[in-house]
Amino acid sequence: KEYLEERAMGGGEAKLEECKKIWGLKPQTGWKSMVEEEELLIKEQKRLTNVLGDFSCPINTSVIGLISAVIKHANSDPRNSSVCFNEAAALSKKFKLTERRFLTAKLWALGESGNWGSFRSMSAEAAVVRQVNTATFAKIAAKFKQPSVEISRYVSLVQNKEQRFRLHIEVGDLRGAAGEAVKSKDVDWAAEVGSLATGADRDVVADILQRGGLIQ
Repeated sequence: KEYLEERAMGGGEAKLEECKKIWGLKPQTGWKSMVEEEELLIKEQKRLTNVLGDFSCPINTSVIGLISAVIKHANSDPRNSSVCFNEAAALSKKFKLTERRFLTAKLWALGESGNWGSFRSMSAEAAVVRQVNTATFAKIAAKFKQPSVEISRYVSLVQNKEQRFRLHIEVGDLRGAAGEAVKSKDVDWAAEVGSLATGADRDVVADILQRGGLIQ
């Protein structure tokens, strides 16, 4: 507990050494794993500062935080983006993250840093789409205010039609939801999306539903 408190303030290395000594006297597998992971995390942070030049990351970050920082750094140093991505993947393996957890963290980091070219490339990789929750793409794009056409494209990655309809609504793409209602010829969906549409969306949604034969 004392180590974690000190680490949160940017220190803790001395306390980590103390933890290692205590663990040596009282072996506990859980504590051993935590101490070893923390030790490796500090070591990797220092190494990456040298490898990536002007890279910086708070000393009290988590494994996911460090991986995200490395991926975000790729956008500030495009010439070394491949190095950053390779380092992030290597960190994932060192800390034994699942592929799904790593890829999800990578997608969020790309979205937050505005690296939409790499984000879009990942959405086109079948191996990536198989691993992550496909709704993640649209949620990230909506979170960071991408154009509606882009958000709709990512929603289309979801295979289940009802999940697609619900996702369109969740990310605020009511026009896309209206389109799903028309494709499925679902009058209940049409009524639902019609009741949600306001402002500029109201007339457009009504037009989509009317042309689709779902409302008069």
